[in-house]
Amino acid sequence: MQVMVTGGAGFVGSHLVDALVRRGDHVVVQYTESVALRLKKPGGPPHATVEQEVARAEPGQMPGAEAAQVVTATAKIVQINRRDQTATLVGPRGKRFTVKVKDPTILDRVRVGDRVQATYRESLAISVQPAPTQ
Repeated sequence: MQVMVTGGAGFVGSHLVDALVRRGDHVVVQYTESVALRLKKPGGPPHATVEQEVARAEPGQMPGAEAAQVVTATAKIVQINRRDQTATLVGPRGKRFTVKVKDPTILDRVRVGDRVQATYRESLAISVQPAPTQ
């Protein structure tokens, strides 16, 4: 696969690619996303926290970096769709979002109106691996 660096980062990005990546190197990009829900007992005000992490390769190593964001919020279940295995939640600021539930038996243990603690994690990792030897 060939990749072209374009857009606003095209000029700077293309020079970074020239400086850091050699012909034949493999650029690996991994994107992950996960949601965890935990039933929360009533009490306490709704809240949300955001944590961010960034890491990059040490000097002398092949180029690479990872960035992650974790959002944890108390939310209220406003709709359950067992057929689609989803639950619709309302967060502390009134924003609605729907989450897919992998284990359908979990939906049997919650009801509309229950409070849950939702943790959403999103990360992106980019690494450069040397071209395979011929």
